[in-house]
Amino acid sequence: MTALNSATYLKDGQIVEIPPGELMGATEDMKDMYPGFPLEGYPNRDSTIYIEKYGLKDVKTMLRGTMRYKDFSDVCMGMLKLGCLDPNPKPGFEEGQEKTWGQLLNNLLGTTSLKDNELGIIVYDKIGRNDVSMKGLKELGLLSNKVVTTKGTPLDTISGYLSKELTYGLNERDLVLLRHQIDIEWPNGTKETRDIDLVSYGDPKGTSAMAKCVSVPAAIAARMMLDGEVIAKGNVVPLKEEIYTPILKQLAMEGIRWTTKSTFH
Repeated sequence: MTALNSATYLKDGQIVEIPPGELMGATEDMKDMYPGFPLEGYPNRDSTIYIEKYGLKDVKTMLRGTMRYKDFSDVCMGMLKLGCLDPNPKPGFEEGQEKTWGQLLNNLLGTTSLKDNELGIIVYDKIGRNDVSMKGLKELGLLSNKVVTTKGTPLDTISGYLSKELTYGLNERDLVLLRHQIDIEWPNGTKETRDIDLVSYGDPKGTSAMAKCVSVPAAIAARMMLDGEVIAKGNVVPLKEEIYTPILKQLAMEGIRWTTKSTFH
């Protein structure tokens, strides 16, 4: 559903807004961010809400983004243009039918019984003659005769299909990359760029990196509450030093570590 989102961020003092459905066209090349990882990135929802949360009222640029492997956005945009990501009920996608992707694409395109090359030509035109998109759609099996169970909407149907097609194989593992890049201008005029990087790999025979990076901080916070180390009441976010400092220390003990690099200009 990310491809359907809008986004807002602050750049050089100006608010930038990306309308719903155009997010996958707003990616930037990030191949130099991590050597060996061909990445791209796009804004993630409303970044401006963090200005107040972090007490950065004078900040000129505030962007929270998502990193993906290169070409991710082109393939998503292809699915979006075809109507595969439509979250609304659509005729032909009624719950529980067994259909091929060829039949479903004909339904989305308003055609009847196009097959093989004929269907491919119409799809290619529909996605803007984007070769990367076309290659990705073919590799995912969306132009094949694979049978899929419909789930009521195009989005739910393709989600259910991909959840089975894209499962991890033997010895495959996931990867979490997290970067904070902070540009600082100190009172004496010195300028510093501080990079904080976290790289975490999943265990092919155990816990995924995503599960670990999400659950372990929550578990540590829960233990702190049970031990009386957190005395604040109500719905508390971990932006206070007495909360996040011990959590970061314990995360390092659990193997979730990060590196920090400073560059002065």
